[in-house]
Amino acid sequence: MQPKISDIQVLSEEKLKVVFAADVPDRVVPISFVGMFGLRVGMTVSPEILDQLAQAEEVMKAKAYAKKACQTSEIPHSKSEIIKLLQLQGFESESIEATVLDLEQSGHVKDQVFARKWVDRRRKSTPRGKRVLRFELRGKGVDTSTIDHVLSEVDESDETESALRISRKHARRYKSLAPHVAKRRLQELLLRRGFGYDIIQRVTATLETEKS
Repeated sequence: MQPKISDIQVLSEEKLKVVFAADVPDRVVPISFVGMFGLRVGMTVSPEILDQLAQAEEVMKAKAYAKKACQTSEIPHSKSEIIKLLQLQGFESESIEATVLDLEQSGHVKDQVFARKWVDRRRKSTPRGKRVLRFELRGKGVDTSTIDHVLSEVDESDETESALRISRKHARRYKSLAPHVAKRRLQELLLRRGFGYDIIQRVTATLETEKS
């Protein structure tokens, strides 16, 4: 027996609750569904419409969860991270796809913005060279073309300054070591941080000049 709608409650300008007389869960759906399906009190609802109401409700829940995650985070989420968050919450692929598309269109998820802010955050807190930044952004699910574009915006002088700041900080710790050992330690440190050979050589020369 197909269920009937016993009540329709408007919750906001965007959504409403459809209450059923039978043992069928209430559904919170977009208010546009009234016109789309001709929803009204006393209406008998087919299994196909019930499925669409259930799907719409899940999409709304997925969007609400994802937007809250974006708004409460100190740094933006990448598209890949949002997908993983929604998968962990058990949302279906159709709902995740609709949610990500909505977030992209509303500007909540922009991989290029995410990548720029990630690079800027690293530069201010724990500086990394382009090689490590590329690895980190790939791990966050950012596509290669976006990574290339964002890293091309990183000025070499800024990268050199970051490497120099790290080196000066650690050079003080290596004062008790033999000069060649201290130099090797600093070079190894900068390599691990992802800085290129040219920058390492430039920074090493600068430190040696400062010592003289």
